[in-house]
Amino acid sequence: MIAANRVGTGQGFDSEDNALHVIWAGGERELPLTGKTRLARQLVALIAERFQDRGNKVIRLNAKDSA
Repeated sequence: MIAANRVGTGQGFDSEDNALHVIWAGGERELPLTGKTRLARQLVALIAERFQDRGNKVIRLNAKDSA
């Protein structure tokens, strides 16, 4: 997977918000502008979803452990 983000006014460096365009073999998903902590949780959930779709075992984390 590749997670690409734009950097500029209002997102990226020196900002509390960011957005991602995540690309993998056979698919992609946009994660819209939101707080970086929430975005990180969304990215981890997407990685777990993709991992599970490949038939692999998923380890679930407690949300407070991923903050």
